[in-house]
Amino acid sequence: MIIQAVKFFGLLLNNIITKLMENKQTAVEYAEYELIKLNSALGNMEITPLQYLDKKISIWDEARRMQTEQIKKGFFQGWINGDIKEDLVDSYSEKYYKDMYEK
Repeated sequence: MIIQAVKFFGLLLNNIITKLMENKQTAVEYAEYELIKLNSALGNMEITPLQYLDKKISIWDEARRMQTEQIKKGFFQGWINGDIKEDLVDSYSEKYYKDMYEK
């Protein structure tokens, strides 16, 4: 009974987060938009090349963080559906990210 209540609460929370995130960007959209702005700023000499490199690294770091969160959300949804055990969500999502993006 407690597990069902926790899963229901998790599903409810997931639906709320999904609704809040509907207008949010994906990691790719975020990176694309920010890199366009950054390239424009460099082209217009609004920033130095060093500032450009620093900002570019932070954009990619944020995109990686966003992608990891999206992966975790997918694995969490799998847990809600009973496909994945709760204690494995973080480890599976971290492994998936590393396998996909850190080759």
